[in-house]
Amino acid sequence: MLKGRGIDLDHKRFLILQVRHFLIVRSSSHCLTTLKTQGEVESIAQMKPKAQTEHDEGLLEYLEDIIGTSKYKEPIDEAMVEMERLQEERGVKMNRLRIVEKEKKGLENQKKEAEDYLRLKNEHVRALSRLWQWILWRCFVNEEDFKKTIVSSFLGLPRYVAYMPFTDEVEEGLGGRDRSEPG
Repeated sequence: MLKGRGIDLDHKRFLILQVRHFLIVRSSSHCLTTLKTQGEVESIAQMKPKAQTEHDEGLLEYLEDIIGTSKYKEPIDEAMVEMERLQEERGVKMNRLRIVEKEKKGLENQKKEAEDYLRLKNEHVRALSRLWQWILWRCFVNEEDFKKTIVSSFLGLPRYVAYMPFTDEVEEGLGGRDRSEPG
């Protein structure tokens, strides 16, 4: 910004005079009263670039006063304190994150073992289910075979057997056919 206004930043010896001229040209009443005499210009030229302590005034603080940016110093300091507090808080949380990640990595093997166990247990239950389904199917097939055997045997028996208590079930298997008629 200053180079664009014709202030030479390379030759520091004339910087104060150039800044004074720049401020006067901007016709700031505050600047005119601040930079009145040649003696003040020389005392400004003798200032250290930055104040050594809080109560000293260096060139930076002097220019901040003239420009009006010194009013931002306190909010900036407060923001810096808040930033440091937040950085500490972030550091604590990052350390906690690292600890949790280590714990998570330590539990990965146990998780894998548990998943393997559950997978094997699931396969075992499915195999048992298939086995029991097959056994049940075989029972139904055998029941049908036995019904057919009983019906065919029943048809070959004499008539007096027809009065036995299980004959109603057998007749259902015959489909209501007469017992005396062969298949």
